[in-house]
Parts: sequence; structure tokens; C-alpha cells
Amino acid sequence: MTRSELQRLLAELKFRTIVILGDFCLDRYLFVDPSISDNSVETGLPINQVVRTSSSPGGAGSVLMNVAALGVGTVLPVGVVGDDGEGFELTRLLAGAGIDLELLRRSPDRPTPTFIKPALPGGTGAPSEMSRFDIFPRNELSAEELARVTADMEEALERASGLIISDYGEAGKCGTVCTELRSRVLEMIAAKDNLPVVVDSRLNITGFPGCSLKPNLAELRGLLGGDDLSGDIPAISRAAVELSTRENRPMFVTIGAGGIIAAEGGKAWHVEGYALDGDIDPVGAGDAVIASVTAALSCGVRALEAALLGVLVSSITVQQIGTTGTASPEQIIARYDEYVARHGSAAAAITEISSRTA
Repeated sequence: MTRSELQRLLAELKFRTIVILGDFCLDRYLFVDPSISDNSVETGLPINQVVRTSSSPGGAGSVLMNVAALGVGTVLPVGVVGDDGEGFELTRLLAGAGIDLELLRRSPDRPTPTFIKPALPGGTGAPSEMSRFDIFPRNELSAEELARVTADMEEALERASGLIISDYGEAGKCGTVCTELRSRVLEMIAAKDNLPVVVDSRLNITGFPGCSLKPNLAELRGLLGGDDLSGDIPAISRAAVELSTRENRPMFVTIGAGGIIAAEGGKAWHVEGYALDGDIDPVGAGDAVIASVTAALSCGVRALEAALLGVLVSSITVQQIGTTGTASPEQIIARYDEYVARHGSAAAAITEISSRTA
């Protein structure tokens, strides 16, 4: 992808509509000052003195913020948050980014998924988490909520240029994308062959046939079985091609600082990462990747070009410490120039691997 091609791609995004279905979460840091020592008068237990707090959208909310920052014309979140303080804070942050929240429903029966992170200030680096407290729904959507979200998805998909499914459900947690909703959504998108659909799922990555997937290495191992593939680019490429061929969709495997493996049409490409100096915060890097590759696919580009955008965007977001990192079009163009200066050209940082040689 040349610089002018990247500029055209970013300009086209204002004409696109990306729908995001999933678990819209709130990340809340509680910064503790360890130099202040005190014990509870009532219990004698040590008190962690919180001297500063910060909140940012997490989960599908992080994905949403990344999609909006890219300049996508319309971003439609579909899901359920709680009618609680965390839900108020989350929707305030999203509304502040100019997001249409009409299809993000409030429920008095489900808490807003919230990750509370007591942490020691990290200076210029990422906060050092002491522990984590998760607030998450423990019951699946009610029949009424399921019907509402299903109807909202039908409405949103009539307008969609691309769909992201961000499923943050984990063991003991009941995410929005329950078994019944997943089945209904898969039926809807089966009739939309040309709609890019990219999925990120903590536990159910195998449950989305006919969709593009964005696994990391641990999730890829769960998808296909076998040994740890860390560092084995040919083996990762073979696995990505196998997935892409099986589902007849582009696939994207994130390999941390190593970049992204993209597969499509019986071929795989390794798009090298952008090595960074100084402190980074990798939280949300995967959200930046799924946002950017889906936005790119909605414009009709190839998987390798979508992966290049994913590398550029995530390399920008991880430099934003302790918050939902995003990347503007101007930042992306500047990072592209730095990427090209380092490698000589964008093409020089991309290795094509055919299915026969992967």
C-alpha cells in the first residue's frame, strides 16, 4: 500500500457504517499511593489510599472508540449496559466522542461490565496493577433483552458496511453474545455474503463459522490444537491459511510486537510490527487491530492491506498509557512515513507466504 493509497482508504471511511456488537465495558483505575500508611480503625486492616482515579471505555467500548477515531462516518454500538453509575460513566465517555448510542440499551437487571484496577502509578509507563475486581453479568440476557438486541441487530445490519463482534465473556461471566444471540446473528449475516464480519471472542472463538477471526497465538492454538506456535512464523502462516480456507474469509493472527499474520485466498502475509522505544501499554492493542482491519475491509481492500493498517494503528495506541488508545488519520499517516523510512517501503516489511511454502 502506497502513501496515497492509504490516504484514499482513510478518506473513504467517512462513507462507511461499522456496527459493533458485544460487551461494552468500563475500565477504571484506582491509583494508590503506597507512601501513605494507615489502618482501619474498625478492623485494623491496612488501607490502600486512592489518590487519583481514571476511567475509559473498555472491551467493545475500546473497539468503538478506535473505529470512531479512524474517521468512520457512522459507528453503531449494539448491546446492553447497566442502569447504574458505571453505565452512566461509560455512556458519558462514548457520547463525548460523538457516538450514536440509540441501540446501546440500558438494563436495570444487568450490571455494566467493569474492570476495576487498583494500581501503583507507573510514572511514564503503564500502571502497575495490584489486583483486579471484575463486575460482570452472571446471568444471560432475559427473553425481553434478547428480543430487543436481536431487533436492534436486524436494524443495524441494514445499514452496515462492516460488523465487529467483540465477545468478552469469560468463565463465570455471561456476556451479551450468548448462545442464542450468536445463533440469530449468524443467521442474519449468512444472507450478507459481501459484509465483512470480524470476531474477537475470549471463549467462543470456534463458534463463529463463516466469519473472519482475529485470534492471538493462544486462541489460535485453541482453534486448531497443537503446540505453542510462538515465534514460528511459517507454522502460524499455515494455520492462518487453514482457517481462511475453511471459512472462506480473511483471517488475522496477532503476534504481539511481531506484527500480524494475514491470510486470504490460499496465501498468508507476515506484516512486521513497528518496534517502539520507551514505555508501552499493550492493553487494548487487539481492540485497535480489530477496529482497523474491519474498517479497511469495509472499503474492499485485501487482507494484507487491512493488516498493515492494523499494525500502524496498534503501534500508536500502545504508546498511550493507562487509557483507551486511539489513532487519528493524521497520526496514521505520520506513522506510515516512519514505517517506510525504517523499512525502505511498506512492501519491504511484508513477506508473502503461499499455502505450499508456509
